[in-house]
Amino acid sequence: MIFKQLIDELRIWFEAFLRNVPGRIGIYLRRTWYKVRFRNSSELIIATGCEFISPQTISLGESVVIGRNSFFSAEDGLIEVGDNTAFNMNVHI
Repeated sequence: MIFKQLIDELRIWFEAFLRNVPGRIGIYLRRTWYKVRFRNSSELIIATGCEFISPQTISLGESVVIGRNSFFSAEDGLIEVGDNTAFNMNVHI
């Protein structure tokens, strides 16, 4: 039980770090990390400052762009985003 809590805490810290990594390296790191965390995703571009609550219940199609400081919360449900979708900055879903 304590091991699971430790892993969850480390994941939260790592995602907080990833939110603020700038430039192409940051985009690459976020794409790689969230490709595993989201239900379905490919060709992601996630800008800095984005936060995702319950990413395992978020499904993103191909070629999705998410502008900076956006917030997606799927705690009590499911978010499904289709292909070729772009979100401007400061979006809250």
